[in-house]
Amino acid sequence: MSNFDHDKENAMVGVLVESCLGPEPTLKEPATKKRPSSAIDPSDIILPGEEEGELEIDESCDQVRRKITAFINSGAMKVTEFQRTIGVSAGSYGNFMKQHGPNDGFGNGTYPAAWEFFKKRELAGVKMPAKKRKTSGSSKKDGGNDEYDVSTIHLDGEEDESVEIYDTCGEIRRKIAAHLRAAGVTQASFLRALSTSFPEDNPRKIGSKQLKDFTSKKGPMAGSSSGVFYASYVYFEKLRIKQGKKKGKKRVEMEEQWGGKGGFPRTGEVRWTCRVNERPVMDQYGVTSIQRVR
Repeated sequence: MSNFDHDKENAMVGVLVESCLGPEPTLKEPATKKRPSSAIDPSDIILPGEEEGELEIDESCDQVRRKITAFINSGAMKVTEFQRTIGVSAGSYGNFMKQHGPNDGFGNGTYPAAWEFFKKRELAGVKMPAKKRKTSGSSKKDGGNDEYDVSTIHLDGEEDESVEIYDTCGEIRRKIAAHLRAAGVTQASFLRALSTSFPEDNPRKIGSKQLKDFTSKKGPMAGSSSGVFYASYVYFEKLRIKQGKKKGKKRVEMEEQWGGKGGFPRTGEVRWTCRVNERPVMDQYGVTSIQRVR
């Protein structure tokens, strides 16, 4: 066989091997600013099918959610920063993260965007950041209990303090009392957790006096204008989602009553003008009706 035939045969084998292996990730044109030869910017990597919008995702929705949770818990980014980085809305992210199951969230834009983010980091040799270590003084009694950490859960409306509420003030007071009796929970750690319920660009702190004022009230509507009421609802709703608990019967009934109305009102107690033979009567859902009396 001639040298020409050998070269031709080797070339054909090379083409065959390349076609079997499939396309390799490529790099974009290098930026004007030079980087060390050992460093690759993940954003410079183009994944197979990326430009055609046909990424072949090799991880389930649950696997991607676990990566997101680990990444956020490491302190590498805050939730809002991560959302901006991968280009998704708070609503899309929140809907994806509260689902459970390998295929639940498949059609959500956060799924491919987050997978692409982590895949490029992996190909660039960027290791997943280690979980944030607690300081030597932290303990479960000091608020360092992961069981009650809801920082990776996002609710619709959280970014502008407009989460719709589907609990009465009385129900929230009951939840607060039960939570403060739980092992590893202190009033101080609970108050710190409540402060994270407000938007990052409009932070608020909840103090012990505010908590006492709210918990000392009685009735479905009493205390609805308090920041404790809103922050507690957000916290307990996130905790419910994290723990995978279903909505209770009362919660479903509250949604039926207040759904489409912006949720339970946060306007505080309302004064009513009635006739001599009428009285305002509030039911267990916080709904007031005018009834005649004899």
